[in-house]
Amino acid sequence: VRAKLDPGTTPMITGFVMQGEGSRPIMVRGVGETLQSFGLTGAAKDTSIQLYRGSTVIADNDDWALDPGAATTRAATSTVGAFALAEGSKDAAMVRRLLAENYTVHTVNKGTAAGVALVEVYDALGTYDGTNRIANVSARAKISAGDGVLIAGMVISGETTCRVLVRAVGPTLSSFGVTGTLADPTLALYPAGSNSPVATNDDWSTVQSIITNEGLFKRVGAFDLPAGSKDSGLITRVTPGAYTLVASGKGAAEGQTLIEIYLID
Repeated sequence: VRAKLDPGTTPMITGFVMQGEGSRPIMVRGVGETLQSFGLTGAAKDTSIQLYRGSTVIADNDDWALDPGAATTRAATSTVGAFALAEGSKDAAMVRRLLAENYTVHTVNKGTAAGVALVEVYDALGTYDGTNRIANVSARAKISAGDGVLIAGMVISGETTCRVLVRAVGPTLSSFGVTGTLADPTLALYPAGSNSPVATNDDWSTVQSIITNEGLFKRVGAFDLPAGSKDSGLITRVTPGAYTLVASGKGAAEGQTLIEIYLID
């Protein structure tokens, strides 16, 4: 998930859900400084991450190479095909073995200026294991114009198609006490390397009948959206590969938005 973060203690919050039995090694990265090597001049200069299970911090990292498991992070980076982090950089990363539960990652911009950060969650095992999997990822951040759009990427592995439910929740967040929410988010799903979306959505009411008939929100564990709200949602079947989801506001609108990806079947 890529978003623009203000400096200070307010984090971008990324969540993911592990389903199944046993445990699995997961690599979490909060990348800022290394993004400059890809030509992103507005990257956050110094990032830190905290991994939560419920309200408890179970792991944290500031500078990735100083983590006790830095060697494991280097190996996992190669295994999953992620780009390498610059040695001595202020990026954050770590690998931890996690049980099938719900987790959140808090990513903070420790620099003195606003900057773009990339938060990544990888299955570091590198091989298929049907006993457990990452079944849901989400992130909440402030959306603004230009580089301030909220971008989420996903990679589907395997040999068969699957259905996903994607949501960009703005106005409904106010019912959970979130202030400054985006009034009218939009969603677009792009295959990697393409500028043409394979699916888009403005208001989720266009897919409401499908969701209601299949009871999809309850089925995947998502909270309900009010009928007629300006939140966005789309349901589509995708082939294995890499995809990018872009959540934005109409015009130059700004506000807090939650982007969610659920694996249906």
